Parts: sequence; structure tokens; C-alpha cells
Amino acid sequence: MATPVSWKSSIAALQVRYRSRWRFRPRESSIKRRLVLINVIAAGVTFLLISLALVAREYLTQVAVLRDDLQSQARIISQSTGPALLTNDRARVTAELARLRSIPEVTQAAVFDHSGTLAGEFHAAGKPITLAAPGPMAGTHYALASVDVTWPIATEQGRSGALRIEASLDAINHRLAWYAFVVALASVAGVGFAVSLIDRMLVTALRPLRQLLRFMEVASSETSSRVQPPVHQRDEVGALTRGFNQMLKRVQEREHDLKRELTERKRAEHKLAKLAHYDTVTRLPNRARFNGYLIELLASARASNEVFALLFVDLDNFKIVNDTLGHSVGDLLLKAVAARLRKCVREGDVVSRLGGDEFTVILRDIQIPDNAAHVAEKVVEVLANPFRIVGRDVQVSCSVGISLFPQDGSDATKLMKCSDMAMYHAKKCGRNNFQFFSPEMEASARKRLTVETGLRRALEKSEFVLEYQPQIDIRTGETVGAEALIRWHSADIGIVQPNEFIPVAEETGLIVPIGEWVLWMACSQATKWQKTHPSVRLSVNLSARQFRERTIVRTIANVLELTGLDPTLLVLELTESVLLEDSDAASVKAQDLRAMGVLLAIDDFGTGYSSIGYLKRLPINEIKLDRTYVDGLPDDADDAALAQAVIAMAHGLGIEIVAEGVETRAQLEFLAAHRCTRAQGHLIARAMPPAAFDAFLDQGRDEQPWLLQPPSLALQA
Repeated sequence: MATPVSWKSSIAALQVRYRSRWRFRPRESSIKRRLVLINVIAAGVTFLLISLALVAREYLTQVAVLRDDLQSQARIISQSTGPALLTNDRARVTAELARLRSIPEVTQAAVFDHSGTLAGEFHAAGKPITLAAPGPMAGTHYALASVDVTWPIATEQGRSGALRIEASLDAINHRLAWYAFVVALASVAGVGFAVSLIDRMLVTALRPLRQLLRFMEVASSETSSRVQPPVHQRDEVGALTRGFNQMLKRVQEREHDLKRELTERKRAEHKLAKLAHYDTVTRLPNRARFNGYLIELLASARASNEVFALLFVDLDNFKIVNDTLGHSVGDLLLKAVAARLRKCVREGDVVSRLGGDEFTVILRDIQIPDNAAHVAEKVVEVLANPFRIVGRDVQVSCSVGISLFPQDGSDATKLMKCSDMAMYHAKKCGRNNFQFFSPEMEASARKRLTVETGLRRALEKSEFVLEYQPQIDIRTGETVGAEALIRWHSADIGIVQPNEFIPVAEETGLIVPIGEWVLWMACSQATKWQKTHPSVRLSVNLSARQFRERTIVRTIANVLELTGLDPTLLVLELTESVLLEDSDAASVKAQDLRAMGVLLAIDDFGTGYSSIGYLKRLPINEIKLDRTYVDGLPDDADDAALAQAVIAMAHGLGIEIVAEGVETRAQLEFLAAHRCTRAQGHLIARAMPPAAFDAFLDQGRDEQPWLLQPPSLALQA
């Protein structure tokens, strides 16, 4: 026999098992608990309804049996007591009621005559009769604890009385309570068995789901979709498992696609980062990367008092390479230039390409400016050597501007501006050299900006005027022509010399509208002189930028047509560089102008890309001997020899020659002695307004101090 301690421990174990199995079940069994709860409720309700039905049926059955017994006895007693009531035999009536002792549930009974007077009675426990005379309606009446049967007593003479019997239902109720208790125990046992059976069935049915859930947890915890549950069933669980495996397969495919997309995205981001910070042609840091590095370097240099140099490198005549050999060759040249620049600097220095043919070099921690000059000199020397590109030698040079931190600027913008100005100064100094920045360059740049700003409004304000410098025939002293020279009287700046604003106009492109204005004004003025002095020719300078315009020939034709000037009285002065930049196009334009009757002259002959080839190929009418060859005459032997050679060549080709810058009588006599055709300069006259030139044309011989006396002797010399 088990001890009380063992019973208590067993009960505690059962409680723990119950709680752990139902109350503290992990989340994966929630479906099972819900299914068990649903089945328990269904089974309990079913057993409850069955129990109620059984108890009710038993109760009704027993009550019906009792009712039938009572009605049967009432029928017998009513038949036997009818004659007794007629004779008022109360003893017989009481004796007949004693028959009810056979029914233990009967508690009392009474017979009443037709007047309602008690004729006989029966009571089981010796208690007084509490029954009252029945009403006219006979029947059976039920109460909670009793049943009452009223039966009429009739004879042949009619109704003589009534019988009333009352039976207790306590015994039936007690039996019914025990019956209900037994049924309840059976129901509880049935529910417990059903719960156990359902639990077993659910454990078996949910096992595949639990396995699938474990696989899901493994797949989610290991972040891997390679683990797949096996499929054993062909039911809904199997279909769910197959669907889960299909989902895992799609997840694997999506993971593969995502990894590939991520790899491609990283590759694209890396490529975009390189494109954003490195030049695609030279692989050097681009402008953005250079600016960022320069800002970082400035911050560290301020903290450590470091001195560094910024070199601005610009290739000379790179455009010619692109135009003649193509951009592909230009790109290869830029790569080669970048490679040479890297070799000129130290490992910690930075070489960048800003764009086009512009490069920058940052020289860190230089001790003295001479160190930067040494590197710049090396850069100029290295880039001057020919480049071997696609089987041919390509020659370029470079101009380098140098700015120093902190003496030239304390921020990136200032340093870049200073090195840029120094680079342009290097170009003005003949290119293929380097220059350090100086404050004078900044002043010059500001002045240039002022000139450019005023130049853009000069035409609108009518600030330009033309003056005319006479040209004479050296042999006769006669005025045979004039050169139109532009002058600028700025309201803001004052008088600006041509050598100050003409280069700015060339660079900005303003020379084109200014040149057209000069052409219109000069031709209009020459038309007036044409009427009084029909042999006077007018020379007008045509800039390189103007001559490159595709519509220049049509523009000149329109001017001549609208002004009415004889084309043979117009001389267009061109520089040698204009004729050599694009020889084919220049030749076509020159031939078209010559066909119109316009005369062409080479200005500043001998100072540019001198070549006698274009003198033979192009319809040149005049050569203007530059003042640099006239200044040393007649004492400088070299100038004298060059002047004689040029004059002789011109005569040999049948071309007139005009000497510029004649300022002394000795120069004029030398030129006359060597058969120079024409001359102009301060000895003869300075440039003058149109009215003064009119008066000059009307001068007599005695008013010409430059005239050689006698001219025949000078010519014979």
C-alpha cells in the first residue's frame, strides 16, 4: 500500500506534467491546444446533452409508470366504491382505499360524495388528510415533489362522487439523482478518454507539421535556405511541405540573384566612384578629386606650417594635334603626358588632370622655391621631347605656372588663380617655359579684365575712332595710300593703346564685330577720298580670327558694294600665321578676294612663320617690312642685309614692298637706295583723323620735309 508521501509526490508530478504539457507548452503546440480544446468542448457538450437526455428520459419514464399505476388503482377503487357511496357505507369506502398501500409512493387519498363531503380517507404516515374536495374537472396534476390524480366515481344513476389520490415523487427524485451521478461519472470518463484519444491522434497528425516547423526554424536561424524537409505524406501536410520546399527554392534563386545584383551594384558603384574622382583617359585624379585633396592639404599645411607648390601645366598647341591627327591620337598623347608627369615628381606628390590639356601638380613639403623650379624645369624639358604615338613622332611643349603656399594664397581658389595667371604669363613669354606667380601678374590680370569689360561696351558707346597713317612712294614722295589704325578712347579707362586691347579682343572673339566696324568705317571714308584722290589706296588690318570666319569673303563684298569703294583701292593686311594655319582654306579665300579686285598684303613680314612658299602659291600684292628690320638701318649690318634680301626677293616676285616704322631720314635714304617701293612712319607723319588726312593729301612738295633732294640722286646711289 502506497504511503501518503508517495501519493502527494505522484499528484505533484501529475500537476507538473499537466502544466508543462498544456499551460507552458511552446508556441509550436498552440494549434494542438486549440484543437484539443475544441474537441474537449465538443465532446463535453455532446456528453452533457446525452446525459441530460438520459436523465430526462428516465425521469419521465418513472413518472409515467407511477401515473399509470395511480390511474389504474383509481379506476378500480372508483368502481368498487360507487355502490358504497349510494348506501353511505364509509367503512367499505375506507377499506377500498387501503388497496393503495401497494403503491409506496402514495402519501394520502380521499373519496368525496357528490356534495363534496369526505366519505373515506387513506394516509400512509398517519398524517392528517390535507386533500380538499376536487373540482368538477378530473385529471392528473404534477408538482415538483408530488403528483395528484383525480378520478370521478360514477354509478348507473350518474356521478356519485370523486376519488383523489396524491403520490410523492421524492423516491423517484432520489433514484434520478443517483442515476444522474452515474451518468455524469460516465460522461467525465468518456470525455477523459476522448481527450486522451484526441491527444494521441493530434500528436500523430501534427508530427509532420512539427517537423516542418523545426525545418523552418533551422532555415531562419541559420539564415540558409539550403535545408529542406523531406516529403512523406500525400495529404495536405505533404502539399504544404512541397510548397515550403518550392518557396525555399525560390528563396535560394532570389538569394543568388540578390548576390549577383549586389556584386554588380558594388562593381558599378566602384566604377562610378572612379568616374567621379578619376579621369577616364589618363587615370589621373580629376578636378573634383584634386579639389578635395587640395582642401585637405591646406588644412594640414596650416597646422604643420608646411610649404607646398602648385604647378599649373598647360600643353602648347595641343589643339593642332587634335585637329590634324584626330582626338584618338590626342587621347594617347594625354596618356603619355600623364605618364611622364608621374615620373617627374616624388611618390607623395599629386598629379591631376583638370580637363582638356590642363594638368596640375602638387609638390608637398618643398624647402625653397628653387625645388619647385627644378621640378617645373624638368617637366618642361621632359614634355618637350617627341612622343611616339601610333608610329609617328608628335611634338608638343608646355607652359607651367607656379604658385606657393602660403605666400601666394591661403585657400584653394587663390592658389589656383595665381598658378593659372603664372601659366598664362609663361605663354606670353614664348611658351615652353615656367613662371612663378608675382603680384604684378595679378595687377595685369585685373587690368585685362577691366579692358575686356570696357571693350564689350565700346562699340555701343561709340568709343572707337579710326586714324590714318600715310604711305608715300619713296621715289616721288607722293602720298599713295594710308593704313587705317583703330584708337579707343574709353570713358572709364581713358586712352587705351592698340597693343593693350587688340590681343584681348582676339582672345574673346570681340575682334570680329570690331573688325567689321573698322572695315565699314574705313571703306566709307575711302569712298570720299576716291572722288578727289582716285589713286590713294587704303590698308585695313584683318585679324586671324576674322579671316577664319567662313563668311569673311561675303562680308567684304557687301561692304564694298554698299560703300561703293573700288576694290582695287582696298588692301587687306594679313599676318603670316593666318596663311599657314589652314593653307588650303586660306588659299581659297585669298583667291576669292583677289578675284574681286581686293589687294592682299603680308603684315609684319619676317616675324612669324616666315616662308617664301606661300608668296608663290598665294596672290600677294604687297609685303610690309616689319619695323624690327628698319630700326637698325643703316648702321646695323644684319638688319641691312635682311632688308636688302627681302626687298630683292619682293622685286624678283613682282611684289611691292612697304617699309614700316621709318623714323629717320637715313633709314628712308637706305630704303630708297635699295629700291624699296613705299614707306610709312613718324618721319612722314603720325596717324591722324580723317580731316587732318584730307589736308595732308593737299600738301605741296615744299611741305614734305621727308622728300629726298633730288630724288634721282638717291635712286642712283
